[in-house]
Amino acid sequence: MEAEPEPETTMGAEPEDAEASVPNLMEDLPVFSLPLLQTIKTAQRANGLLHSEYERYRHYCTRKVQRVRRALKFTHGRGKYHKRDLVAETLKDEKFLLLPLFYAERAWAYAQQAKQEISTRVERGEPAYRRHSIVLLQKADKWAQHLQQLCEKRGDGTTALESEAYGSWMHGNVLLERDQWKEAKEAFQRAQSIYKELSKVTSGGAKDLFDRRLEEMQPIIRFCDHELKLSAGGDATVDDTAEFVDMQKVEGMDENLRRRLEGVSQDSLRRQAESMSEVEFCGRRIPMTSEKLRVSMLQAEEAKSELHKQTDYDQLMEAFDKVFFVYNDASQLVSDEMKALGQKKSRSETEVGDMKSLELYINAQKMEHTIARNQAMADRLETQLAEHAPNVKPDDLVRLYTMLVQNSEDMMAMYDDQECKEAKQLNANGFVFKAFRCAHLAGKLNCDGKHPEAVAMYDRADGLSRLTIAHLGECETDQSKYKDAVIALQLKMRGAKCAVQAKAWLEANSSAKAEAATGISESCLLDRLDEWAVIKPGEVAKLVDFPPSVQPVPCKPVVYDLAYNYIEMPDLSHRYQKQQSEGMLGKARGLLGKLWG
Repeated sequence: MEAEPEPETTMGAEPEDAEASVPNLMEDLPVFSLPLLQTIKTAQRANGLLHSEYERYRHYCTRKVQRVRRALKFTHGRGKYHKRDLVAETLKDEKFLLLPLFYAERAWAYAQQAKQEISTRVERGEPAYRRHSIVLLQKADKWAQHLQQLCEKRGDGTTALESEAYGSWMHGNVLLERDQWKEAKEAFQRAQSIYKELSKVTSGGAKDLFDRRLEEMQPIIRFCDHELKLSAGGDATVDDTAEFVDMQKVEGMDENLRRRLEGVSQDSLRRQAESMSEVEFCGRRIPMTSEKLRVSMLQAEEAKSELHKQTDYDQLMEAFDKVFFVYNDASQLVSDEMKALGQKKSRSETEVGDMKSLELYINAQKMEHTIARNQAMADRLETQLAEHAPNVKPDDLVRLYTMLVQNSEDMMAMYDDQECKEAKQLNANGFVFKAFRCAHLAGKLNCDGKHPEAVAMYDRADGLSRLTIAHLGECETDQSKYKDAVIALQLKMRGAKCAVQAKAWLEANSSAKAEAATGISESCLLDRLDEWAVIKPGEVAKLVDFPPSVQPVPCKPVVYDLAYNYIEMPDLSHRYQKQQSEGMLGKARGLLGKLWG
């Protein structure tokens, strides 16, 4: 890509006139418009980059360049190679801008493919060199800068701005690969500012593309800030590590950058693990000598910190699953350490005891977060039941609170000292869950129509709630949340109990009156001369029985004699056949039949 030499002056014209004629010539040339980012993203989505298949995308870029050259008749000739440079003054179609664009994309895809191969070699323990990927990125940057020059001269305002942002983004990738954090950050910030302005003046799909590009660049800028902080002598914190984990979830991020961020977060965890040497459980400090265990505990702390940031129920459940996943890994590491200690001849009882205590600590943490998850599920069901959701019944809450009671008892069994503050708190929480379980069990009995049992269960729940408040008062930590919930439950149960009693009385009295009214209305007027029956408007009153009921009477022969003259005999002619004459043929047929049997 060499610049075209300046045109020679002819007919004795002075150089000043030649220089003045160039802008006039550029003004007369047509201006092209090409949505660069949309073209790139469409090609990437359709050719493998959704699954990080950089080799496939690189081959596509090669074929695309060849097709464009043939369509524009801008090939390098047949046989002997003739170099043809892209010059702004000679561009006749906007498709010419596709050539430097896909040359840059091809070099960038090849560099990403090379970085994937480097990662694979590093995982295998083989030597790997970054020189190849850096050279390819430099080539992509060169084509991107050439595209920017062409668009500034022959493109409209939007195309020129897009090419400048694309060139800054590609140049930032080169600087990022060279570990020049400050310069890389400046390049990405320059591209970010251009894409922000483009997002303001566009709408629809183009705006979504620019916004997504901004989201992709934000983790890169944060990564540069982190490296600048480390190079200045600062230390990474737990929040920094958690932020790197969040940045890896950005949709559309480069897979190689995602791996790099993951490696940085792991390095940060290892540095923090050096200062984390023990955990405390039941008033005892448990040392951790294994680096893997320390890193696993730090990951668990990060996962627990994510719980407080979640506001959506589904995201909260996913955060709980992540916590359980991390603690399961830690439990597996402890089991492996105990197996390794069992095979050692020079093991001490102190080491074995520490590992058992650490295993107990991990199980206690898992049970604690199981209780927290079940409480979140119970709170959601409580809200839905208050809103009269059709799919929520008191049975669901009864089962859930039964699980919470069992979880509290299991966790209390893990503490040797039942008088410690943690054990007292668990005991009080168990009474809270029992009170709620009894209240919802009473609601279930009420739905089943068992009103006396429901009233008795409400009384039981009220007694448990008073006992719960007494136990909560003995806790050393703040239990205002549970106290307020129990007090609200008491008020709710008083109203529910009165409603159940009123419902039972109404059903008992209305059923007796209904039975009496039903018996009166079904009898005829002759049978209820001394009783008053209410007849609703439009209802047919039953005055007599019709048809009348048949009563048995004694029968005498004279009754049948008197009735004989009025009896109409039935016609039985259809039950016999008329006899017809058979003739000679019939007689012969009958004779033959007799002979043949």
